[in-house]
Amino acid sequence: MDGDKLVYFAPFRLTRQGQAAVQICIPRAASAAVLAAAEDLQAHVLRISGVTLPICTEADALLHPHSIHVGYTQRAADLGLPAPEPLGERVLLQYNERTDGDLFAYGNDHISADGTANAVTMLLEKLGCGWFGTAALWQVVPENPSITIEQMDIVETPKFIARENRLTTFNSQSYELSKRWYMGGVETLVGQHYLMTYVDVMTYRAEHPEWYAKDADGNYLEPTDGWWQFCYSNAGLHQKVADVVIDYFNKHPYCMVFTITPNDGSRVGICQCAGCKCYSSDTDLILDFANAVAKIVKKTYPDRLLNVLSYAPTVAAPSAVHPVESNVEIMFCTETSMTKPTAEAGYIGLPGWKQQIPWKTNMQNYIARTNVKHVAVWKWLCIAANSYSGDWGKMPWVQGNVATEDHAFWKSMGATYVFYDQGPHTAYREYDNSFPLRWPLWYVANRGCWTQGKTGEQLLYDACVKLYGAGADAMMSYYKALANASAASNGDSVSWVMCKPTEVYTAAQIQTIDRRVAAAKAMLNSVT
Repeated sequence: MDGDKLVYFAPFRLTRQGQAAVQICIPRAASAAVLAAAEDLQAHVLRISGVTLPICTEADALLHPHSIHVGYTQRAADLGLPAPEPLGERVLLQYNERTDGDLFAYGNDHISADGTANAVTMLLEKLGCGWFGTAALWQVVPENPSITIEQMDIVETPKFIARENRLTTFNSQSYELSKRWYMGGVETLVGQHYLMTYVDVMTYRAEHPEWYAKDADGNYLEPTDGWWQFCYSNAGLHQKVADVVIDYFNKHPYCMVFTITPNDGSRVGICQCAGCKCYSSDTDLILDFANAVAKIVKKTYPDRLLNVLSYAPTVAAPSAVHPVESNVEIMFCTETSMTKPTAEAGYIGLPGWKQQIPWKTNMQNYIARTNVKHVAVWKWLCIAANSYSGDWGKMPWVQGNVATEDHAFWKSMGATYVFYDQGPHTAYREYDNSFPLRWPLWYVANRGCWTQGKTGEQLLYDACVKLYGAGADAMMSYYKALANASAASNGDSVSWVMCKPTEVYTAAQIQTIDRRVAAAKAMLNSVT
């Protein structure tokens, strides 16, 4: 501002009628991450305009009077722009009165952060690009021989410090898509039951049978379908697990969280020996197990966290005060309705189906009774995973604002990161070709983990504008009808077991959705 007047800046011009108007400038000693981000920008500008912007360092002779600075250059420092922070993921994208005619895109690239790559993705989104699936059809790159961009002053930090899902492990294409959705952040080892992997029953059973679960008669519980449980009160097991965790942290110095939650497999019972059976609940047993391991690990790695799940036998909060060690983290699995916001869900799932205590109340009780300082959330979006609900693999499911309402509630409860258990994953009956059906669900939930200040519907509408152009309103109306049907459903669902499709898409809901589909179809001859 100049007094009461807004200082006008001419749009920043990247290309002009098939000619480069700027160069991409990187620091003299650019890291591999910065160079890759610069090359990503160069490749996309070429696709948009047919023009190759030259990449140069500050030591090179500049071809043009202005530059896009990718990474924190000396010129950024000279202009007083803030340096990337050593921790965190702050991203800056600036062209304003402070930048003296240049454009700056950079962020923290230290350890597992993707700050500069994220800054370039933000810039490309400003240029009209968008990524909503792995196939080319679902990746928007506009055509424009003369690219300009308006004044910007963007400084962003993510809503959650870690944002994880199955996209990162499915294949290279889905991994790249997850990065366009700003997934990543602090490195963790969660999302599986890793004790089964690192303390293998076939390796240690003969030498240390006392580590494994027993029934009430003292007989060892045999593995079922490859799953087993441990004797979680055994001090030798505590030391073994601590050794495994310390060894992993030694080999992965940037990993900050390791899960020591019990193995999965509901048909394999928790140990019934005298040492385990004396606890009032499985939750109390596992909290003491976590505390014992955490005390050992803390001596070597006081800054790392050990993660246990509020899940299956441990989903319910302890019945009395049971403090946890300062390096224990509780990850709350959404063992409740799949369609309702977790703050409104009126029950938690337990063996025997469900207990009439709100999920929110259970989370509050857990936190209050354990005095836990580190909280995370595991959310299921694998709607077709259960054979009972296999038909969902062929049907859409959109949550809209439910996803971002969940984010706000989880943050208010102290959650610092989220793991989305979703496809594509063969075990969940969803694959690469599921993206056209699932992108509104996955995109809004995942992208919302970074973006602050937008509802799920706003995120979805922005995507529709890029994907459908003149058909954006018609398609948004269709997706909103799907989301409304899901939010209105009172069908029984829990964690990853969805209710019947007819309990979401009732006859009345189908009539509304069909009208929205017809309206979209009517536009087919007027859109590309």
